[in-house]
Amino acid sequence: MIIFARHAQTKAGEEERFEGLADSSLTDLGERQAKALGIFLRDKKIHEVVVSPRKRAFITAKLALQGMQKEILVNTNLAEVCYGAWEHKKKDTIKKTKLWEVRQNDPFHFVHPGMYLSQPGESYSMLYERSKNTLLSLKATQKNVLVVSHLGILRCVYMFFSGIDEREFVSSQFANTVLCVVSHKNTIRFFDYFNQKEVLV
Repeated sequence: MIIFARHAQTKAGEEERFEGLADSSLTDLGERQAKALGIFLRDKKIHEVVVSPRKRAFITAKLALQGMQKEILVNTNLAEVCYGAWEHKKKDTIKKTKLWEVRQNDPFHFVHPGMYLSQPGESYSMLYERSKNTLLSLKATQKNVLVVSHLGILRCVYMFFSGIDEREFVSSQFANTVLCVVSHKNTIRFFDYFNQKEVLV
């Protein structure tokens, strides 16, 4: 079983800012969300924990795993898409630009412009290609693994295991408290651990 979780709510997320390579702290609600993830995990017999290199994913995992004595492994392929020059910008501001209109024509292949911290912007198609080897490795494991990453990676998981198309990839939305559980038979289900209910996508 592989449990793919998003990081908990961050300050940038609360402010509706682009946050890929950029990083911000968890909000108070985010910390409560992370602890609720820990309650969900109590009876899951997790063997391995893998996180994105972003601090928000590591802190979410650390809070969720309090008292569980688990090593947290970092996998750079699980980082969120880099939004380039749009990083940490308000989404409402970017949506008023001509480049946003260009993005709407083909959001899956649109390469986000410019750079952030010397890293060029990426497209969602680049993110999917980057994540595939890691997903292939996880698919082959017989361990119970917790993966804490990002919205973009959950979309990649959905495409990889369910075969959704590019349009569905871009339109798929998962709240910070929605996680994806993939069984050893590669069946896929979504749960909102904060509200304790299964989610239909």
